[in-house]
Amino acid sequence: MNTFDGLPPTNAGFAATANACMPELYTIDQHARNIVEAKKDPTTTLGWSASVKGPVEDMQVLNSGDCVILDFGKAMSRI
Repeated sequence: MNTFDGLPPTNAGFAATANACMPELYTIDQHARNIVEAKKDPTTTLGWSASVKGPVEDMQVLNSGDCVILDFGKAMSRI
């Protein structure tokens, strides 16, 4: 998808440069592994610790306003 199309002709050079610099986005399926709970912990570097509450298969139906933290096992990035 080209997000800079449709600009006035005077901006065509800018749009071409912007489109050439647009990075390719990658997708990957990653499934959550666990439900975790975060608690304040002054003994840790960032002041928080996380503990596993259970597997994601045990997650109950959430209601409006409910919060949940999911653990995906590892950070994914691509450079």
